[in-house]
Amino acid sequence: MIGWFVCALVGCTHKPTFTITGTLRGDHAMAYLWDRASQVYLDSVAVEEGKFHFEGVYEKPCQLAIIDASDPNQANLVIRFLVEPGAITIAPDPENEREYLVTGTPANDAYAAYYVAQERDFAELRASTDEKRRTELEKAMRDREWALIEQNTHNLIAPLQLRTETYDLSADELMGWIERFSPEVQQSDIVQELVEVAEKKRRTEIGQLYMDFELPDKEGNVVSFKSVVENPANKYVLLDFWASWCGPCMAEMPYLKEVYATYHKRGFEIVGVALDWRQEAWLKAIEKHQLNWVQLGKIVDVPGNEVSELYGVQGIPSNYLFDCSTGKIVGVNLRGEEVMDKVAELLD
Repeated sequence: MIGWFVCALVGCTHKPTFTITGTLRGDHAMAYLWDRASQVYLDSVAVEEGKFHFEGVYEKPCQLAIIDASDPNQANLVIRFLVEPGAITIAPDPENEREYLVTGTPANDAYAAYYVAQERDFAELRASTDEKRRTELEKAMRDREWALIEQNTHNLIAPLQLRTETYDLSADELMGWIERFSPEVQQSDIVQELVEVAEKKRRTEIGQLYMDFELPDKEGNVVSFKSVVENPANKYVLLDFWASWCGPCMAEMPYLKEVYATYHKRGFEIVGVALDWRQEAWLKAIEKHQLNWVQLGKIVDVPGNEVSELYGVQGIPSNYLFDCSTGKIVGVNLRGEEVMDKVAELLD
């Protein structure tokens, strides 16, 4: 059975077309084409003997997915691919029983080659105990990732891959990459998301003023960030986004405890904003690790997200160090001993 969909309702007859032919593992009754940007499925076909086929008219660069339910929240299968003119093929990855390879058009071929190479090196990395070899593999994987971005600025691979790197990029660096993308790619929804990320990052760069918010503490008392920054007893405040389920966050806690114990009485304060899902886990982590600074969290539904959005948090742990005398940021994403070094520089 063939599914046919059109990205626009008029003027499509002279435009290039594409096909998607796939083979699925297991028992799937239907295949749906899901559009992440609009959060709707565009077409559906019956899966016959594990096979399906779609045809469409190419309108603009976009990423779609094959899922096995009309509601993506109910889907057990999600296979993402890039829409390009030509014949796109989806087939099981022979090396990984949980993955699929997408090939047949330039961008999908480029990403498939990258994926295979990364999986090969990652398998060796997991098995190796030779530190020199592990370092070589890690560098090779990192270099390959940036090469993938540099070589695909004319298609959606670059912005999709760049989206995973925004944590470590400044707003100017991010916009610099966006300016290298082709005009067609720059008009994509994915790039517009990256532009929004850059705009949020500008609000939290060194020299920017703090943004106030209110959240309840562990006793349920509402506390404003302004009240901490403008407390005469505080000279510097570290705003730390974390969660009890986040391994890297918990690995940072010994460093935060050390700097807090050393400099709290001299005007250093920490405000933790928890992105936990359950209050019990949040409170248990605070007690177990003796995190005795200001702890805030809205542990209902998706807690703290409004504040993390306000500060453009791309991943946790994330932190911002404020000079209380000016209200301005003087440090961003200080990790490990960097926190102690920076606070010592400011208070010693």
